[in-house]
Amino acid sequence: MSDIFREVDEALQQEKAVRFWKEYGPTVILAAIVLVLSTAATTGWMTWNAARNATETARVVGAMEEGDSAAAALQEIAKDTRSNHEALALLSAAGLLNDQKEFLQAAALYQQIYDDSSAPRELRDLARVLHVRSQLAAGGEDTQSAALLDILKPVLSNDKGPWQWQAKIDAALIAAHRDQNFAAAAAYLEGADEVTTIPPSLSLRARALHQLYTAQAATTPATEAQE
Repeated sequence: MSDIFREVDEALQQEKAVRFWKEYGPTVILAAIVLVLSTAATTGWMTWNAARNATETARVVGAMEEGDSAAAALQEIAKDTRSNHEALALLSAAGLLNDQKEFLQAAALYQQIYDDSSAPRELRDLARVLHVRSQLAAGGEDTQSAALLDILKPVLSNDKGPWQWQAKIDAALIAAHRDQNFAAAAAYLEGADEVTTIPPSLSLRARALHQLYTAQAATTPATEAQE
């Protein structure tokens, strides 16, 4: 059992934030590009918008190829571009900062994204998840669990969002490993056996953690779990 807990606890370490961006970064960027290119109302506006989107997307892609200065270049682009591309540029910059283990700087950029109500909901939800992971990767001792869980609330309640179960797993890990509240951790993962709309690897992890925390809650006195 202790070996399992050590493996689960690794989910809160630095490498997880870096690995998440490396695994999902290209997909996020592609999805964001498709999103910003897919909005159109009239033929004339569509032509103008497509040209501008192409230009702004090229700027973001070009900035990402600037080596050590890429993160700074992306943040500069974010200052004078539209909200969709601003979110894309900031996500990319924050991902690069995570690669460099500049987790608090990355967290600040993620917060900038989810605080922007004009950014797409999917990108704001993703930014919330990555903000929490960056805070945890940075150590996060000064950040209360309740504050981290509060950041995740909009994602946890978004039943149609693509990041809900990522947020549920993260919330469960916080409840279990920061607060030793295994009952609350298991509650976040209720329904893991029934969900069919998430990747198999994510579903397997959610089910395994749910079983683990349910078993642990049954053997942990309630007063101890709340300490």
